[in-house]
Amino acid sequence: MLVTFRLLFRRGFCACCGFGWNGQAARLLHGGQGRKRSEEELLKAQLSYAIEAEMTVTAADFLRLRTGWTYFQVKKAEAKAETVIRLMGDALGWSEAERERERAEVRQLLETIYRLPENEESLAQA
Repeated sequence: MLVTFRLLFRRGFCACCGFGWNGQAARLLHGGQGRKRSEEELLKAQLSYAIEAEMTVTAADFLRLRTGWTYFQVKKAEAKAETVIRLMGDALGWSEAERERERAEVRQLLETIYRLPENEESLAQA
């Protein structure tokens, strides 16, 4: 097992958290000699990986596809949306107008999710 972890580590993959390595994410997740990371630091690492390795360019993309929060933890997605927009905006150099467009897109995504039918019966009635 240790050999597997070492091999994955050398190949640029973090076996403990599933993130591929990039410089900032690696430093944020593993550079603190056991220091407990804040939620914002961990979110920043996730965003850094998503932007650099997965070419994520919108907050809605991150919330929907990169975390899965809108599928399984929609309240968490809603709670983290503004922080995601702020951190992505800082990382990608968004203007205030671009940040507002991102807010509107995330709002639209969440409204769509909340309007989904709860079951097949309510789908048939719609």
